[in-house]
Amino acid sequence: MKKSIAEQRDNKASPKVGAVLVSEEGEVLGRAHRGELREGDHAEYTLLDRKFRDKNVSGCFLFATLEPCAPGSRKFPKLGCAERVVNARIKKIWVGIEDPDPTVDRKGIKYLEDSGVEVEMFDRDLQKIINTENEEFLSQAKLRASRAVQDKSVQLSDFERAVENTTIKEFSNDALLHYISRSKLGNMQPESLEFLAILEQQQLIHSSNQKVDPLFDETRRNDVLPIFNYEGGNAVTHDNFKITSDRVTILSYREFEDNPSFINISNGLFEKDTIWVLGFRKKTNGTIDSPLAYHIELFFEDRDKRLYRQEFSRTLRNRPYLGDPILVETSQGNYSPTGLGLLLFGKNPRLRYPQAVLKVEIRYGRKEPEIQDFADPLVLIPDKVEEWLKKVLPSKINRENFARTTEYDFPIEVLREAVINAIVHRDYDIEGAKSYLIIDDEKIIVKSPGLPVTPIKFEDFRNFKAPSLSRNPKLMAVFNAMNYVEERGIGMIEMNSMPEKYNLPRPEVSWQDPYLSITFARIGASFEAIVGIEGGIQLNTEEQQGLIYIRDHEQVSRAEYSKHFNFNEKKAQRHLAKFAKLNLVTLIGKGPASKYQFNQPL
Repeated sequence: MKKSIAEQRDNKASPKVGAVLVSEEGEVLGRAHRGELREGDHAEYTLLDRKFRDKNVSGCFLFATLEPCAPGSRKFPKLGCAERVVNARIKKIWVGIEDPDPTVDRKGIKYLEDSGVEVEMFDRDLQKIINTENEEFLSQAKLRASRAVQDKSVQLSDFERAVENTTIKEFSNDALLHYISRSKLGNMQPESLEFLAILEQQQLIHSSNQKVDPLFDETRRNDVLPIFNYEGGNAVTHDNFKITSDRVTILSYREFEDNPSFINISNGLFEKDTIWVLGFRKKTNGTIDSPLAYHIELFFEDRDKRLYRQEFSRTLRNRPYLGDPILVETSQGNYSPTGLGLLLFGKNPRLRYPQAVLKVEIRYGRKEPEIQDFADPLVLIPDKVEEWLKKVLPSKINRENFARTTEYDFPIEVLREAVINAIVHRDYDIEGAKSYLIIDDEKIIVKSPGLPVTPIKFEDFRNFKAPSLSRNPKLMAVFNAMNYVEERGIGMIEMNSMPEKYNLPRPEVSWQDPYLSITFARIGASFEAIVGIEGGIQLNTEEQQGLIYIRDHEQVSRAEYSKHFNFNEKKAQRHLAKFAKLNLVTLIGKGPASKYQFNQPL
């Protein structure tokens, strides 16, 4: 991958992609990287169609660092790389990372699986390397995909289709305003053309209007392009652009996910030869580590009130990059929501999709259970659930610091992440299956329909080793833009770190068709409830903590056990031997390399 050769294109990053072909016996047959033999050639094409065109590779294995492109993603008559893999009769492919763009995400993987190719993802540590090497390409991927004409023949779900006999009047204004606010879309209004253009770009609505791109409209080309001409500025505070058309009205802007700066622009009418200033200031408390100074999309009107959007981006090392203006709409037109759009913003999604609800139940002691249904637009549920949890979870006031804080008997941020995962990653195609949040005196259970999306294996998910892959990438993109999730996979990381971060055991993951359940032990929960064993087993406090430690770390050696608790070897061996005698753990291997594995209860 690191050997990839970038195409000679100004301000447009090329992906770094590597591919390796392996025989069924494990012999490496060939390697390729993007641009290896010819500029722009994909790694899979170079490997399968140029190096092995006349050889039989049927039944072989393939490793590729980026998801192969799906059918229709390349200009006719070129085949997508996923089609080349299928045509070569590859038996199994390991994929590094998925394409992050919501119009492409996972469709190459789905095509491979539908065609009988077994798919597995790279481990998370390797995914991190691939993401780092492709940082600039990944930051630009969404914009490029939004401009491409996509073949909708590969769809992840029927929810991506426009819903018949619906209009955007079924959207909740509160939900749309909440999305605009949390996604930092400036002063946009839900009914504005620039906001509708964003929803259409995200494939949450579909328009029946025919658009005309000014790049192919020669009668308007000279009037419209270019409008902005870079006139210098300061690399860390602002850029100046001269207006070169007769007049332009700046309306609003939206930020891309990788935008690391606060933006300050002037709205309104600008005459020809006047200067428009784009101000920016680094987000000192942001979590994004990116070379970009800013990355936004500007919405403006020309003299004939035609609406355009245009990408503006800048690195600290280079001049600003301006994409070509893209015509949005000349009139509001007719829009139909997709199923995903109705789930996210619909006034009452449950009317059309009965499964679109989070059912919450609390049972404390012998009190009557408290039951609550959250059937709101998905974008409103996280805040509503968090507000409700703060009312019902036991809490206390901490006055140790100058600022008084409220401490809950279970970390709210972990529950919030689990609830978001339950509504974003669940399988909405399972009709009649709802999501659940169940709380009692000893545990908290979050249930969502559907196994982890293929090719993620249940055991990897259960052990919190699953690589990053989203079942519903368009939903994920919206929640990401709203800063409800900082990055893919963070929920797994947060839950896996509970023993160290919160002094709580890792949650237990189980499957009972059609529900995937995550069970958290509450502070003060009984030992039996935490490890899921029946009562009657006599263990002292130290032994109980030791068994929980083994449970949370899958397999533990005697040396690791001894070091973690600062026990001498005899005491550690005494604990482990007792666990084995009670059939609570199983000894794996022999000698110093042997490890003890927790026996999951049946």
